[in-house]
Amino acid sequence: MTSLDLSRLVRLDTVFEQAVAVGDIPGAVVGLTTADGTVYLKAFGYRDREAGIAMRDDDIFRTASMTKPVVAATALLLAEEGRLQLGAPVGQYLPELGNLKLGVEADGKLALEPSSQPTVFDLLRQTAGFTNVGAGTSLVHAAYAGIASLRDHQQTNAELVTKLARLPLLYRPGTTFEYGMSMDVLAAILEVVAGTDLNRLVGDRIARPLGMTGTGFLLADEARLAEPQIDRRTGVRPDLGYQKGRPPRWFRGGALLGGDGELTGAGQPLQRGDDRPSLRGVHLPRSHGRGQDRVVLDALGELEVGAGVAAYLPCFDG
Repeated sequence: MTSLDLSRLVRLDTVFEQAVAVGDIPGAVVGLTTADGTVYLKAFGYRDREAGIAMRDDDIFRTASMTKPVVAATALLLAEEGRLQLGAPVGQYLPELGNLKLGVEADGKLALEPSSQPTVFDLLRQTAGFTNVGAGTSLVHAAYAGIASLRDHQQTNAELVTKLARLPLLYRPGTTFEYGMSMDVLAAILEVVAGTDLNRLVGDRIARPLGMTGTGFLLADEARLAEPQIDRRTGVRPDLGYQKGRPPRWFRGGALLGGDGELTGAGQPLQRGDDRPSLRGVHLPRSHGRGQDRVVLDALGELEVGAGVAAYLPCFDG
């Protein structure tokens, strides 16, 4: 049994009630699980402050980079089945990205140099050399910003790959961590390997086996989606990706929708290392020493805190 003084959790109530009252956040769903189960799950504030709609503990959020561990776990499942080689170059699965160049600044101009090619393993580690729009001020970043539709939520992963093929790498693969579009490229590879879109793949292999019925890139009941409040500085509601009435076509490494109750509930058996019925059909890879299975469990078990790095694999068969 986990030793936990439940009476002290009232402090969480005070913190989040005050944050809502002063307008720092519109609302929140806060969950706490231990190996013994869910010990705290509570909704605060508003699902939509401007509409006066109260938050419920089963409401859905845009989970942003909490998507990355889910995409990584999906990749490891396919690797275990022999369908995905972690040491393979990205171009083996996406030929358009088979001859990427390194962007180098010289005399205020951007030059392209030959480069080694990133691997699937580099995508998982965010060391593939891809960057993102707005991530810096170099000429490579300017080239990314020069493609206005690079982050268009109505594009497909295949269309994204065509755009990235025109852009240089910011770093040589395997040398530097860069929080860029690596997981989006991995999403494109998974769709090629699986022969289906990422929304269906994640639903079939991760979400439904874990009982996460409200988790996916599309939302059947958009009324459950929590909305950001209007920014007091701009007077505009921030654009966080998913737009009600206009669902995305881009199922990528950072756009999953899900609820706190589902994420904490799914994380609980993973924290224990159980193989309860809800986990059947999710086969976790195994390796030597600190096995790949432990890495996947760690990644999924920590979804609720927003892990941005997908996985670290100490060893793999190339």
